[in-house]
Amino acid sequence: MPAEPEHQNGDQKRHGESDAGRERPDRAAALALIPDQKEQGTEQAHDGTQQQDENQRFHPHDRQSGTVRWALVGLTLFATLLTAGLGVWQWQRAADKAVLLAQWAQAPQVEVERLADVARLPVYARLSMEAQWWPAVWLLDNRTVNGRVGYDVLMLACDATNTCLWVNRGWVEGKRDRRQWPQVTWQSGQRVLEGIWRGWPEGEAAGHELLQSGLFRIQHPNDARTPPGLTVVKAGLLQLSAGSPDALTVHWKPVSMTPARHRGYAFQWGLMSLALAATGLIMIRRTTRTKEDQP
Repeated sequence: MPAEPEHQNGDQKRHGESDAGRERPDRAAALALIPDQKEQGTEQAHDGTQQQDENQRFHPHDRQSGTVRWALVGLTLFATLLTAGLGVWQWQRAADKAVLLAQWAQAPQVEVERLADVARLPVYARLSMEAQWWPAVWLLDNRTVNGRVGYDVLMLACDATNTCLWVNRGWVEGKRDRRQWPQVTWQSGQRVLEGIWRGWPEGEAAGHELLQSGLFRIQHPNDARTPPGLTVVKAGLLQLSAGSPDALTVHWKPVSMTPARHRGYAFQWGLMSLALAATGLIMIRRTTRTKEDQP
């Protein structure tokens, strides 16, 4: 009977050794797998970091969308400021034309006794004077009336002291052949001249051409050469009124475009500026949303 426990203990000991022997390889295999798993985890983390760096460094869409967005911002600002500036300029032109028309409406009626006194008169003053024509004609070139090309006729009106004013008598139609020119006539002796005292036209001398004795073709009033022995008042020139006996086709107006028309253009430019600004903002916003929607 006492021998049985020893036998059982021996069996248990052998079973324990057998189990321990089996556990040792399993533990060794598990321990061997741990470095491999660590290496795999390290490699995966390294690969993930590298991929993230590559995405940040080499994602072309972000760079392209940023360039497009800034280009849209610059283009929108430029177009908006340009059209707004044109609107302001047209509005200022309307104000300037309104001032000129006010001067035109308030211009005094003056009877001139001495031509030398005309230089002190305000622009657009309505003048009435007696003078006689100097026997020469200056054809002011490239003047168009109702689609027809011709000349404005300039002459000198002089008093007994040989003091003279430049006078624009009006327009005559030109010939198709530039080698031909219109015939301009005038009455000799004292003439009653009525018209508007205009400011001297702005511009530079451009050419003086002698067509025949006493007949010249010029491109600007500054091209006209004063005949010897005459004193010419060049503060302005007299534009004959349509009712004056020596007037031709009078087409001159104090302003070529009314203030209302300038204000209309200013309003159009303002609307265009707002439309461009709104369109640019919408396009910039769409570009930003497209970038946010990217994965």
